[in-house]
Amino acid sequence: MNTASGNAGGYGPGGPLGGEATWTAPTAPTAPTAPTAPTAPTAPTAPTNPTGPGAPLPLSGQVSVAAMVTLNAQQTVNLLKTLAVLRSWVDAQEAKAATHLHDLIAEEHPWVEDLDRIHALASAEISAALRIPERTAEFLLETSELLTREYPATLRALEDGKLSQRHATAVVQEATSIPNTVPAVRAAFEAHLIGLACQTTVAKFTRQAQRLREALHPESITLRRQKASRTGACIWTRRRTGWPGSKPSYPPNRPPGSSTASTPQPGPCRARTRPGLSPNSGPMFWWMSSPVPDPPDT
Repeated sequence: MNTASGNAGGYGPGGPLGGEATWTAPTAPTAPTAPTAPTAPTAPTAPTNPTGPGAPLPLSGQVSVAAMVTLNAQQTVNLLKTLAVLRSWVDAQEAKAATHLHDLIAEEHPWVEDLDRIHALASAEISAALRIPERTAEFLLETSELLTREYPATLRALEDGKLSQRHATAVVQEATSIPNTVPAVRAAFEAHLIGLACQTTVAKFTRQAQRLREALHPESITLRRQKASRTGACIWTRRRTGWPGSKPSYPPNRPPGSSTASTPQPGPCRARTRPGLSPNSGPMFWWMSSPVPDPPDT
């Protein structure tokens, strides 16, 4: 097969583009048993625990893809779309499984009244199972619970392939930014967000959703600011750059003309410079671990 670059790698015998690909759901591994002597009597075996290690996995079937070399351009594009739908379906099942694991751990530890500890235990299990950092597992579990318990319409759109996982996460983040209101209003806002997310990229959707949220729920602006004040914010303010065309980055609650916009405020902050440069000879940044206070009224 000829390509634009003249490189036809992967199409030869045994190449990844020259043969079919099939994924089959794995079966439960059986634990090896020690060999017994031929003359020793065998005791009756206990029935297999349907929920134990030897139980069949709750996943069956297989997915096959034809050899890429047999597909034309339109068929390949359709395959990419179909794989995206399959990926979204898998992500939806992952959200359900993560939420169910959290509930099972809560049932196994009824004496633990701290829900944060239950969340941490479930996140640790997910982290070990998926080989991902615990912070990533915590975010996955939090988003999964929101999709499963609070925003089932978004979960159904993800399961049907209308949204990707990134789109669904963005919908949840925007939907949770409005104050607690009646379920009908929240459901209508969620449906509007889903309609926007199905038509564009995540970045464009986020900008559109922010404008929509501020127009329909202007009180959410104050809510987000209060949340940022409670959780803290990391603000980088460029002091001296020396870079052509660079502009200082100001905190959102300070106008560029404010006399204290680029002045470090009292609090836990320290200056950082690039390695090998003194504070007077290179770019300097101020890292602040707490929100910058508002300027006093004049």
